[in-house]
Amino acid sequence: MSHHLKMQTDAKQLIYDFERRFGTLHQAADCCTDMTGTISVFEAIDPDVRKIQTWAGGFLDTTYERIHGKWVAS
Repeated sequence: MSHHLKMQTDAKQLIYDFERRFGTLHQAADCCTDMTGTISVFEAIDPDVRKIQTWAGGFLDTTYERIHGKWVAS
């Protein structure tokens, strides 16, 4: 595990599904990400990424989804 400066979290694993344009970030328990930094990391992989899920300690933390061209967190 290493601290990712742009996402501001202790990243464990990053996965990207090019067919679904869906990213997943696994991080240490009790961590959260910087939304702007996390989105920019996945957009660097694929500018057309549609959805990103972050998981902390094995539990779903946050979902970022592009809706009508704007990113929404839930």
